[in-house]
Amino acid sequence: MTNQIFKSAILDFSVSAQNAKANVPQIKFSTQDSGGTARLKFTAKKDDNNLPLSSAAEVTLAMVLSVGK
Repeated sequence: MTNQIFKSAILDFSVSAQNAKANVPQIKFSTQDSGGTARLKFTAKKDDNNLPLSSAAEVTLAMVLSVGK
């Protein structure tokens, strides 16, 4: 059996010299999302144009886990 991606979360970022902000929807994955069954996909835009990122770009993610829900 091979792992397949069943859920994707697509995030669009708007980038300027002052800040980078995202319209972040409520994304929910479960504890059963393991082994490559879920992914986050990012696009970055500046002035409504795609902003290509170099391979040297680094992304830092902060994930908040819900408890008891």
